[in-house]
Amino acid sequence: MFKYIKPFILTFIAIIVIALSFCVIAYRLPSNNNNAKESLEIIANEGLYPKIGGIYALKQDNFTDGLMYNIAISGDSLSSLDGAMLNPVSYIDDTEYSYCDAAIHRLDNMSNISTWNYGRYWHGYLFPLKSLNLSFSLHGIRIINTILLWGLFLTCCILLYKIGGAKLSICFFVSILSVGFIIVPSCLQFCSCFYITFTAMICILCIPSISSNNLTGSLFFFIIGCATCYFDLLSTPALTLGFPLVTASMLDGNNTRFNKIIAKCVAWSIGYISLWATKWILATYITDYDFISDAFLAVENRSLYSIVSSENAFMFNATIAFIFIIMSIFAILSSYYIGLLRHHKPGPKYLLFISFIPILGYLIMLNHTIIHLWFAYRSISISIFCSLLFIFDDKLYSKMMKSKNEILINRR
Repeated sequence: MFKYIKPFILTFIAIIVIALSFCVIAYRLPSNNNNAKESLEIIANEGLYPKIGGIYALKQDNFTDGLMYNIAISGDSLSSLDGAMLNPVSYIDDTEYSYCDAAIHRLDNMSNISTWNYGRYWHGYLFPLKSLNLSFSLHGIRIINTILLWGLFLTCCILLYKIGGAKLSICFFVSILSVGFIIVPSCLQFCSCFYITFTAMICILCIPSISSNNLTGSLFFFIIGCATCYFDLLSTPALTLGFPLVTASMLDGNNTRFNKIIAKCVAWSIGYISLWATKWILATYITDYDFISDAFLAVENRSLYSIVSSENAFMFNATIAFIFIIMSIFAILSSYYIGLLRHHKPGPKYLLFISFIPILGYLIMLNHTIIHLWFAYRSISISIFCSLLFIFDDKLYSKMMKSKNEILINRR
C-alpha cells in the first residue's frame, strides 16, 4: 500500500515547494505600473462584463481580470512571503467602484484605498501575469494568449486526427468551439483551465504509459488536479478532468475499466482539494489570519443556496440554472439513445459516466453555478464531446487502439 502511496506523497511535497516558490517569486518581481495602468484602463473602457456581438454566452469577465491585476499590484508593501500568503486586494469603500477602479486609484497614489485578504486561493496566475506585465499591456497579453491557446487547441486536433481519424478530431473541435472558445484568449480568468486541459491532452496523446499504466495515470491526474487548484479561480475546473479522462480512457481501449476511471477521478479530486487546503493551512500558520474559517465559509456560500441580490433575481437565476441542467441531461441521454439506435448495442459505458461530470460539478457548486452560469456553462463541452463520440461507430475506437499500438512499437 505504501509503495503505491509513496509517489503521491513525494510528488505532493515537490508540488508544494514549487507552488510556494513561484508565489513568493511573483511578489518579488517588480511591477511595470505603466503597463498595469494601461491594462486597467482597457478593462475600465470595455466595461466589467462586455458581450461580444451582444451575445450572452460570449460575455467576458473583465471584473475578475481587473481583480487579478489588482492583486498583482497590491502587495508591494509586504514581504514576498506575506504577500504570497495574504494576497491583498485593494478596494474603495463605495459600491460604485470596482476592483479595477481601486487598482487605478492605487497606482495614482490616492489615499482612499483599503485592503482585504484573498489568501484562500493560491493565485498561481500571478507569476505569468506579472512576468508578462513587465513587457506587455493587456492587449499584448491577449495576443499571446490567442497564439498559444489556438496553437495548443489545433495541436490537440491534429494529434486526435492522427490517432483516431477525422471523426474524433471533428468531435473535439466542435465541442470546444460550441462553448464560446473564441473569446477565451481575451479573458485572463477563462484561460487557465483551457491551458491545463490542452497541455494534459497533448501529454496523454504523446506518452502512452499515462493511459495504460494505472499508477502513472493516477499520478498524472493528481498533478492535473493540483495545477487546476493552483492557477484557476473556480471558472471551469471540470474541463481539466473531463477531456483528459476521455482521451486516456479511449486510448486504453478494451482495457478501460471503471476502476481505472474512478481512480483517476479520485486522484484529480485529492490533488485539487489537498493543494487548496494546504494554502489555507500555510497562510493561516504564517500570517495568523484565519483563512481556514474564511475558506469554509466561501465553500458553503458557493455550494448552498444564498440570496445574492434579491429574492426575485435569485429565483430567476436558479430557474435558469435548473432548466440548463435538465436540458443538459436530456441532451446527453438523447444522444446516447441515438447512438444505441445506430449501434444496435451499447457503446463505451464510461462515456456516459464522464459526460455527467460537469452536471455533478454544477450540483455540488450549486450557488456558484446559479451566479456564474454565463461562464460555468463551458464545462458542458465535456458532455458534448462524450455524446458525439458515442454516436459514432466502434471503428473509431479500434482505429485509436491500432494507432496507439503502432506508437508503442515504434518507440521500442
